[in-house]
Amino acid sequence: MQKPHPLIEIFGQTPDIDIVIFLMVHGFDDYSQKEIAKYTGLARQTIAKRLPVLIRYKLAKVKRTIGHSSMYQFNASSKQAEALVNMHNSLVNIIVEEEKAIMKAKK
Repeated sequence: MQKPHPLIEIFGQTPDIDIVIFLMVHGFDDYSQKEIAKYTGLARQTIAKRLPVLIRYKLAKVKRTIGHSSMYQFNASSKQAEALVNMHNSLVNIIVEEEKAIMKAKK
């Protein structure tokens, strides 16, 4: 069984966390609200409601506009996003080291 993402384990599975993780993992690509909804499994209305909050906190940004559709991306250049990525990486490193210690102890 696959473990949940560390940010989900700590903060719970919320739309904001789902959107941030999706955008963070796909940091170089941009997505419409419809695409974010499709890939996260969230309702498009939820995406439309939560993206402005993530933009306000500089975790997401509008990368470009195609026709009437805005394309969103993880705002990797913001200090807030940098802090979140650093926390994520630290958590992953701690988890990996703990799992290595468990495997070593089993040998």
